[in-house]
Amino acid sequence: MERDHAIERLESLVGKDLRTVATELGITVYTNNKLNKGWAGQTVERYLGLPLNSARSPNLGSWELKVIPLKKDKDGRFVVKETMAITMLDPVEVKAKEFSDSHLFTKLRKLITVSREHSDKDESSLVLGCHAFELENTELFDDVSSDYELIRNHLKKGEQLSGYMGNYVQPRTKGPGHGSTSRAFYARKKLVEYIIGQQEPPRKVLNLSAYFPNFESVAEQLTIPIGVGRDVPTRTTSKFADCTKHAGKDNLSNRVSLDELMIKLPANQSGKGRHKCSYCAFEAGFRAGVASVSGDRKDL
Repeated sequence: MERDHAIERLESLVGKDLRTVATELGITVYTNNKLNKGWAGQTVERYLGLPLNSARSPNLGSWELKVIPLKKDKDGRFVVKETMAITMLDPVEVKAKEFSDSHLFTKLRKLITVSREHSDKDESSLVLGCHAFELENTELFDDVSSDYELIRNHLKKGEQLSGYMGNYVQPRTKGPGHGSTSRAFYARKKLVEYIIGQQEPPRKVLNLSAYFPNFESVAEQLTIPIGVGRDVPTRTTSKFADCTKHAGKDNLSNRVSLDELMIKLPANQSGKGRHKCSYCAFEAGFRAGVASVSGDRKDL
C-alpha cells in the first residue's frame, strides 16, 4: 500500500473507538482476562489490510506504522503516555553500520503514527489523530544521528550501554523479565511529541565556542548564560538563575526562576508588550557582530 493512500485511509479512523473497530475486525483484545498489549497496532494494520507485522524492516518495505497511546494530564490535555520502541538493537550491526545505513534510520525515515486515547483497562480508545513524519526533512536528523553514533562508539569500545544515554533516542533493555539483556532503540517522550506534532521543532543553538574558544569561562565570569535562545538556559550562575525583582534580598524562598519569567513574556518583539528576553537580545547582538566582522549581513 502506498503511504499517501494509507494516510488517507487512517484519517477516516479519527474520532472512532478503536476497541469497536478491533471487535469488528476480529482482533482479540483480552485472552483469559489478560490484555493483548499489541491489540491497537494489530487493529490498525488489519484496518489497512496489511499483514500483522513484527519484522525489523518497515511495513511493505517503504514506510513504518506506529500507534501512540496518549493520556490526559491533570489539566485534561492529551500527552504522550510513554516512550516508543523503534527497533531492536543488534550490537554487531550497529558497530558495522553508520546511521544512514542503520535499521534505526530506516524505521524513522518514513513514519505514519496513529495517536489514540489510553485508558487503564483499554475498555475504549478514541482515535485522536494521524501524523506523517520523515526524519530526513526535520531539524532532528543530526540530533538522532548523534545519539546513534554515541551508542555505536560505546559498543565499539566494548563499553556498557545505559538507558540514560541519548538525547532523543535511548538504548533500553527489551524482553520478558527484569533480567533481559536484549536491547532496543526507544524514542524518548520528547521525540514522540515532536513526531505527532505536540512539540515545535527545536531551535538550533549558535555555538559561541566555535567563534570564541574561551567563551564558556568568560561567560561564567560575566554571569552570561551558556547557550543562546529562550529555550536554552542550560547553565546559568546564581545571579541569572533567580529574580529578586518580586522578593526582598533576604526572602530567597519567594524568588522567581528565570524560566518562569521567560515563559510569561510575550513573543512579539514590537509594541508596548514587546518581548524583552535577554537571551534573544544577546543572540541578535552576537549575530550582528559576527556579520560586521565577516562583512556578510545576510544572517541578520
